[in-house]
Amino acid sequence: MNPALVAFLALQIIRAGVPNSARTSSEANILNVPGVSDHFKDGVTVFGKLVFPSDVVPTYLDVDLEDLYGSVVRSTKSGPKNEFRFERVLIPNLLQTYYIVIQAEGFDIVRQQLQITSNNFSGAFVTIQLRHAPGRASADLEDVVSVANLRQPPPKDAQKLFDKAMEELRKSELQKGVADLEKAVKQAPDFYEANLQLGLQYQRQDRREDAMRLLAHAIKINPGSMKARAGLGQLYHDAGRFEESAELLNQAVRLGSSSADVYFALGSSYLKLEDLDRAEESIRRAKVIAGGNMRTTYLLLHNVYIKRKMLDKALGELEAYLVKFPNADDRETVQSAADKLRRAVKP
Repeated sequence: MNPALVAFLALQIIRAGVPNSARTSSEANILNVPGVSDHFKDGVTVFGKLVFPSDVVPTYLDVDLEDLYGSVVRSTKSGPKNEFRFERVLIPNLLQTYYIVIQAEGFDIVRQQLQITSNNFSGAFVTIQLRHAPGRASADLEDVVSVANLRQPPPKDAQKLFDKAMEELRKSELQKGVADLEKAVKQAPDFYEANLQLGLQYQRQDRREDAMRLLAHAIKINPGSMKARAGLGQLYHDAGRFEESAELLNQAVRLGSSSADVYFALGSSYLKLEDLDRAEESIRRAKVIAGGNMRTTYLLLHNVYIKRKMLDKALGELEAYLVKFPNADDRETVQSAADKLRRAVKP
């Protein structure tokens, strides 16, 4: 899709201040290019700001920085005041082209070119105007309301029980903490924080039905709850309720969740629903957030690429897995699958 985007583009770059020892060997080799100022060898910081349509309440969005080949080189989330930043962006030549990419539910896809030059030492910052996705009514974009709609504070006795329970949980006194949360919820059934924390504890204890009930009630009390959505969405995923899971987890990431587990469950739900584009996007995000250390992201991406008949990419995920996790307990199974796929790709 071509992004129908009118955006003003300028840059502000500053010295990132990262020591040479922190750079990877590949980065160091790239930077050994004649003509590049020593000042930029540690990379630069790029600042940006998102501008939302006037009828949309701003949310936290995923922002990627991609190279010319579509590979994600930096990944972040917009933060307070809708601002974002990328640290240590390399300038291997006098002029380097990147793309700022935003793929968010309800907005037109953004793929905005960003050129960084070693001559442009100072300036403004990147401003990106977001637009509604074509054919989608703006009213559909508002999934949640503000947490300012929380009900009145709970009774003092319930608040004391909650505070006591949270202290017990911090001390790993789980049985006592859960018992006091249960008392707090019994005293104040619409106490949002108590419902949320007790639901999350039940989720950890694999008390699925109890956790679903409490987290669903937490969302009813506070329609702006990101944590309750993330927890309930993961429970629905585990229960095979993939449409409900995808809806809740998508809302959770729009509200600011940056959990690799949440993105993984979202991608897995999309895969089950045969929404392969969004499945790939979400699993790739989980992989980036986890720093490449989440084993299951490689295997699930492999499954996505198999379904898309992109056998070379599917093989690439298995080969990367074998390199990254040489002592994995399923190495023989993955190696066998990679060997078969290699013969299919390169007969």
